[in-house]
Amino acid sequence: MIRKHIESMESRPEDDRDEQELVDAVRPLLVQAEKILNESYGAVKGADPDNRLTNKAKRHAQAHSATPEEQRLAAALKVLMEEVGGTIEWARDKLDNFPKAKRELGPLLDALGQPLTQIVAGIGMLLAGVLN
Repeated sequence: MIRKHIESMESRPEDDRDEQELVDAVRPLLVQAEKILNESYGAVKGADPDNRLTNKAKRHAQAHSATPEEQRLAAALKVLMEEVGGTIEWARDKLDNFPKAKRELGPLLDALGQPLTQIVAGIGMLLAGVLN
């Protein structure tokens, strides 16, 4: 949806572009995405409060024997990074054409990247040595 709104605005003639309309359409999507990522990060942290899974994954990494679950988790993490991280970078690049929207949405894109980084770090610790 974020891409759709930016592409739609970008396809308009220069005279018909309304940056405030773009901000109004994209801001709630970024806020919602950040909320979802923060909730996901909380679930990741809550899934291993005693570090039992982390320790098990470290042993598997040292033995180079990832379980199928760890392999699936690594694949899902890769998709998450490509999709969400890719959208963040893409949006930053596209917003260069919209200075007002960039000023208003840039900090939200930065904020969206923070829980993504925390999720990757949390899961990455579980999968140390599994990701190639």
